[in-house]
Amino acid sequence: MKMTIIVIAVVVIFIITGLFLTAVNWGYKVKHTVDTITHDDSEQMKEVKK
Repeated sequence: MKMTIIVIAVVVIFIITGLFLTAVNWGYKVKHTVDTITHDDSEQMKEVKK
């Protein structure tokens, strides 16, 4: 009985870790995209100020 509890706990930990890593990866991609967009906008603004 204890073995099944351990197995379930390990599986749950793996799922949570997987979801966490996926969320971090998605967050990084979104942040990178936003940074790229805002960087492009700031570059255009610099040209306008010149």
